[in-house]
Amino acid sequence: MEQNHAASKPSLKRARGCEVPVVFMHGLKGCTLHEAGTRKKRWLNTRQVVGVERARAALPLQWSDDGLVQDCDCLVPGKPITSLACGLVTIYKPLLKWARKRVQNFYTYTYDWRRDLGEVAAALREYLVNLAEKHQSKVQVIAHSLGGLVLLAVVNQCPDLFAGVVLCGAPFSTGPTFLEDTTNQKPSPYANIYDVFTWTAAYTTMVPPEEDTAEYSAPFTGGIYDANLCKLDIDLSDAQQWVDNGLSIFGHQGGATPEQLTHLRNALARARAFRRQILFEPSVKYPPIACLVSDSFPTKTSAVMKANPPVKKGETKWDFPDKLQLPGDGRVPVCGTQLPPGIPGKFYYVKSLHENLLKHTEVLESILAEQLRDSPPEEPCRGEPCTTRQARDEGGDTEEEEEE
Repeated sequence: MEQNHAASKPSLKRARGCEVPVVFMHGLKGCTLHEAGTRKKRWLNTRQVVGVERARAALPLQWSDDGLVQDCDCLVPGKPITSLACGLVTIYKPLLKWARKRVQNFYTYTYDWRRDLGEVAAALREYLVNLAEKHQSKVQVIAHSLGGLVLLAVVNQCPDLFAGVVLCGAPFSTGPTFLEDTTNQKPSPYANIYDVFTWTAAYTTMVPPEEDTAEYSAPFTGGIYDANLCKLDIDLSDAQQWVDNGLSIFGHQGGATPEQLTHLRNALARARAFRRQILFEPSVKYPPIACLVSDSFPTKTSAVMKANPPVKKGETKWDFPDKLQLPGDGRVPVCGTQLPPGIPGKFYYVKSLHENLLKHTEVLESILAEQLRDSPPEEPCRGEPCTTRQARDEGGDTEEEEEE
């Protein structure tokens, strides 16, 4: 895999004169969620950001009888979150501001980031097929974090649809990097572990694919250790081991209800099934793939069992120490952003935290222009549209969601 540092600022127009549509999709917790009927914002509103109100974004624990589809709630995706804390923390604002000025056909694709990513990928494919037909052109897609996994699944299904893709801080490896979100009950308006426990998407970065063989295994980043830093043999794809080892909500409530255990088994199974969709496919002719990553910040990668059992209510027996860190973007270690073995890609390094990777718009513009030079000008494939749709923006709307 090549390593690059982009610098120039060429045009995004193809030689034949048409403007290729560019689509942006966010990562986990990257867009607002609203009540479907009233449009009341349930994730994140100003009261939640300042800590006056707790965000409530739990999905139902109930599933279909075959365990393949999680029940829906009343929430629908809104728009990408541009900033938090009255604008003091910027998220997607620089990217969207740049796109309005520099990209003629720019679209934002929002989705319910809590649900099974297989569902999200099916909906994204349908949306991109329709968009390509509308413009009679291939598309370029910029995806942040977990959105990069969804995008790669669609690339595997319909590679001829793309003039190029840019994956920003996508967590392709498995491991306990995101385990802290599901286990540590920190006072936060943004996430509660009982809510996170219901999000099927959150387990995608912690489990291997269904076919756990040497050929198909995903690299495991970091580790789970006892108090003496001896590695523990805990299989995160086994729901009962979560209960037995006090991970997630089970470290706080002591055991699992039958409904909770059934949900976790279904969620882990769907996460494993999705991970199979993002592995290298020998028959696929991959479009240009760029990975925008950072190795400038210490990043937690390990869970360590505490030497002394917790005594306070709400505490867990697990710690996520700063001393066991790897270079990364503060959220995803750079070694965890490596593409699945066999998939070609170029890596571009910037000095940014995970949430700020997309502020490097000059680098993004250079990458997109380079991909247009490398991508053949033929029209995209016409693949069969999928029937499942979670959410999308209509008609190239680039208006964003911003906290006041």
